[in-house]
Amino acid sequence: MRLLLFIFLFIQSFQMFAQSPPTTAIIRDFIFEGNDKTKSPVLTREFTIGVGDTIPLSELAIKLEENRLRLLNTNMFNDVKINVKNWTFDDKVSIVISVVERWFFFPIPIFELADRDFNVWWKEQQHDLRRTNYGIRLTHSNFTGRRDPLSALIQFGYTPKFSLSYSFPYFDKKQTTGAFVNCLYSTNREIGYATVDNRVVFFRNPLKSISTRLSYSGGITYSPGLFDKHVLTFGYSKQTLDTSISASLNRDYFLDSRTIQAYSWLSYNYSNDTRDFKPYPMKGHFMSLNVHKAGLFKLDNAYTLNLSMRWSQYTKLTKKISLETVARGKTTLTRQAQPYNFQKGVGYGGDYIRGYELYVVDGYDFGILKNSLRFQLIDRDYDFSRYMKRKWLKGWEILPIKMFLNGNFDIGYSYTPQYKPLNNFNNRLLYGGGIGLDFLAYHGMLWQFEYSFNHKGQGGFYLHYQSNF
Repeated sequence: MRLLLFIFLFIQSFQMFAQSPPTTAIIRDFIFEGNDKTKSPVLTREFTIGVGDTIPLSELAIKLEENRLRLLNTNMFNDVKINVKNWTFDDKVSIVISVVERWFFFPIPIFELADRDFNVWWKEQQHDLRRTNYGIRLTHSNFTGRRDPLSALIQFGYTPKFSLSYSFPYFDKKQTTGAFVNCLYSTNREIGYATVDNRVVFFRNPLKSISTRLSYSGGITYSPGLFDKHVLTFGYSKQTLDTSISASLNRDYFLDSRTIQAYSWLSYNYSNDTRDFKPYPMKGHFMSLNVHKAGLFKLDNAYTLNLSMRWSQYTKLTKKISLETVARGKTTLTRQAQPYNFQKGVGYGGDYIRGYELYVVDGYDFGILKNSLRFQLIDRDYDFSRYMKRKWLKGWEILPIKMFLNGNFDIGYSYTPQYKPLNNFNNRLLYGGGIGLDFLAYHGMLWQFEYSFNHKGQGGFYLHYQSNF
């Protein structure tokens, strides 16, 4: 009888399950594999799902992929896989997260360009090797396993520089509040002291340093959710200048022929980030707003108040085509005369217009709108594990490659009340664009090969590189 009863109940259970297939999955727990250094709570902090959540089966694959990309966005892993196991009759499942950690400690030799990008060094400076920096950067991107980077820099060459920084992203139980500190010392024998014909002109003294800089900063971060972040930073900066520049070449570099610029500063930054894959987003948005006040006390001798913003929208049109729209801008709310080194507008850092890579357009205010239509050509992983047997190469055996063809069109405007006819790109609309090929490797190394033109009809081939390592 017991055997017959067992068979009957088994058949009934099987029939009930077959007649009513599960429509949801309830997360029982998370199982982590491969996180030898990284603490598990640091990973679950990034998830949009949690233990006890009920997820419709129609959305399960989408949710898992969304969270896989969020872990890749931490820049701590070369590969992330998420699977489901231990599915029971009550619809409860275990989520298995398998990660391949990157090298967290990087004693990286430095050999880099001193100019603001490769194109300026190659075309304007005739690829002069004297305009390079060399040294070593010691970085541990996960010092205690809590995604806390520690970095030290020892650099010589064009810009001798020494720096130390540490960031602890979360020190409370809710993992919302963190802190960071930075210090830096640098010296130069050459400096860009003015802008003529929309290009930076330099002065060099091969016998002695003509500028030194010392800065300290520290602050607090607050991340109340998965997408929002607040950063409050307080700092102090002091820069000296040789009298050969302040007295004759550019009296307004620090204003009034000063040789010392020393000031305290306070900065607040808010960001909201929903991008699906930060190294190369296909959908989502990024928005940041920054308020920067320099000159907080009477002893300071430089004063300004800036408001800057960045907004990026990524729209996925088809599986392989997406549209990128990026707006950047800055306005100087302090309208009295500003020192030359405070007037960085178009052409500095990422604030460039395609086709104008060789130029800078100084200004109190600027705005840029960048547009790219991107088509995915390649998205695949290359397995080199048979050639990379050594343990220290773990994490690099699989090479993920993405390649995109894109068409670009940018417009921008930089305004200065101190307009000079020689710099005729100021106070006028600028536009440029062209075509490009983007190459992304290891989820963080991006090369952009572009042919672009500007409003003067000048065309050229330009190379840009970004790295999340």
